[in-house]
Amino acid sequence: MIDHTIDIQQLSFIKVVQYVCHYLKWANYLFFVLFLLTVFVGLFINSKIWLFFPVYLVGVVLSLSIHEYMHLLVIKKISNNRYVRIQVNWFTFEIVPLKPIKGLLSIVVACSGPLLCTLISITLLLLRSYIMPTSISLLLLAVCYGFHIISFFPISGDGAMIVKGITDLMKGGEIK
Repeated sequence: MIDHTIDIQQLSFIKVVQYVCHYLKWANYLFFVLFLLTVFVGLFINSKIWLFFPVYLVGVVLSLSIHEYMHLLVIKKISNNRYVRIQVNWFTFEIVPLKPIKGLLSIVVACSGPLLCTLISITLLLLRSYIMPTSISLLLLAVCYGFHIISFFPISGDGAMIVKGITDLMKGGEIK
């Protein structure tokens, strides 16, 4: 488990990728089993389906990294937070500003990560449909990025922050 308080100016995209890889460490066994299954299926049906596993793995790591890094960029740009707390355990990866963000700002921060990943997914699907319609790699990448749309639902951390921000606004919270 990781629980660090970090200066937001010192966080780079590479550092976020390292945290995401640490977060995904618990899934190494799952990825290994999936890899073995795809190799076995590929050998059984005489296909090269196992070649798509690295595309899937890179898609998961990059999409999670982009998602979390967008939260950091937005926090850095629109709030007066200098420090964030990064919490990584078996089930969650959270970036929590030390100074609370309320109202519209919390909605913008919460929407930034999943919105960019969803837009990347739509772009990949359009690219696939108009330029490379037979590309399974682009489809897998689009699915990895498109999966982040679940973050808008209130059951996820981002969705809960969106609901909290809307509640703050309805109670007469700050718009700025």
